[in-house]
Amino acid sequence: MMGKTDDNIQLHTAKEICEQILYSHSKVRSASICEDNGVIICSEQKNDNESLLSREEGHASLIQATARFFNRKIHDGGFGQTLFSLTMHEKIARVAIPLTSKHVILMSIENDVNHTDLILNEIYPAIIEKRFNDVPSLKQN
Repeated sequence: MMGKTDDNIQLHTAKEICEQILYSHSKVRSASICEDNGVIICSEQKNDNESLLSREEGHASLIQATARFFNRKIHDGGFGQTLFSLTMHEKIARVAIPLTSKHVILMSIENDVNHTDLILNEIYPAIIEKRFNDVPSLKQN
């Protein structure tokens, strides 16, 4: 487990986390880790999936999704910390899950799956041991 005071993610750890998420379920298309300042630490995609965006568009999309995720922190005091966000598009679902207080995991998932079940039962368990103690856990009732 990464230490609570160490907010840096090493490249090999980021790649390991992305690959673990990417292969946690057949419907996961891509996984990336970004810093709160928009820097993309790691981005992995399954080779057998057709890319929906150009490389430049994909890069811009990750930066925008990171900014949106960290902008939600404004409401953490009232709503509580964001556990994950899910955006449904016609062709794909985009999910963001905090990894540390300064890093977010972004992923794209096919639409023909129960996204909440996938997040709670497949993706979240794949990353739980990598998360910092100051990031809230998902708890099923």
